[in-house]
Amino acid sequence: MFIQSRSILLVIAFVSTLMACKKPDFESAPYLEFITLERELVANPFAISDTIKDDIITLTTYFEDGDGDLGLDINGVDSTLTESQRNNYWLSIYKKEADGFQLLRVDSSTFERLLEADLKSPINGNIQFSTRIERVGDVIDIVKGDTITFSLYLTDRAGNQSNTIYTDTIVAFSEIEEETTTDETTTSIQ
Repeated sequence: MFIQSRSILLVIAFVSTLMACKKPDFESAPYLEFITLERELVANPFAISDTIKDDIITLTTYFEDGDGDLGLDINGVDSTLTESQRNNYWLSIYKKEADGFQLLRVDSSTFERLLEADLKSPINGNIQFSTRIERVGDVIDIVKGDTITFSLYLTDRAGNQSNTIYTDTIVAFSEIEEETTTDETTTSIQ
């Protein structure tokens, strides 16, 4: 069975600006650390059966940015910019195959500014990125029971790219209690 997956931007940012006498010494390029990967089975509104569920995947990451220029002014995005210039994060989906994890798709989108003003101040905190993987459609080939994982990187307004983080694995469309969240034996992402 094929599924259609569309990225739903749900960025929830908790930003803690540090107001100590001595500012932290973060790099100007953003830094990310993986925190958690959560999933929720939800009803597919277009399915003919209540038993067909979609996965809502939420990735939580810790971030640091030395000059506080994370996020874009969504209302003021210049329409002459290319799509890659309008996007500031890239979430990749991988599926486990016999020879390792294979890239299925890269979703890119935009999250809003984390600081309203251009303060040029170090910031850190947590951000959540979400995507919905649907069990109907034919965009990417994921079926119930497939092992999938994700990677994420972002850019700041100056164009500095963060490191890429990789998540734990999940089992697609499985009941939450059936799921194994870590697969220590597989590290090959191609």
